[in-house]
Amino acid sequence: MRFPFITLSVFSWLCLTVTAISLSKPGCPEKCGNVTIPYPFGVGSKCSAKCVIDSTECKEAFYTIICQNSSTPFLSIINMEVVKISLHGTLIVKLPVSPMNCSDTQTTVPVPISLRGSPFTISAHYNSLFVLGCKSSVWLHSETMQTVGGCTAICDGNSTDTSCSGVNCCQTNIPERPQELGVYISKH
Repeated sequence: MRFPFITLSVFSWLCLTVTAISLSKPGCPEKCGNVTIPYPFGVGSKCSAKCVIDSTECKEAFYTIICQNSSTPFLSIINMEVVKISLHGTLIVKLPVSPMNCSDTQTTVPVPISLRGSPFTISAHYNSLFVLGCKSSVWLHSETMQTVGGCTAICDGNSTDTSCSGVNCCQTNIPERPQELGVYISKH
């Protein structure tokens, strides 16, 4: 009769031990604001993994996080705010919103996105590109300037469509794992 109780006690102890393991390099901060920073990422160059290519240490700090104002993490190499780092290999960064001026003088806005020189790529699984508004288009260009996606939002002031299917809003998918994208927003 004691066997189930002992098994339960051992299992509970193992669970507590696993949850107490630190994800950061020893002696380094585990968080910046509300974002957990697991190794190989780290706050500052001494806490992040070093880049080594052909036995030579790289100058690039691919995994270095800068913790601004003790609460906002930025990935040093691309200077973008980090929202989340997953243990499954996903780093989520915040891209700036690119509003288009509604004047007649502005017709196209280029928004380059580049991760070139880093080990990172843009995930097609986790990203989509949306255009909100009337008579607006978005076009994606590859590193070789080929059009790889796009959409146009048409106007309908009476529409109650909330699916973003082309009326007052459109959506296009991101190609699989590029390091660079040219995003061009235009109005008609």
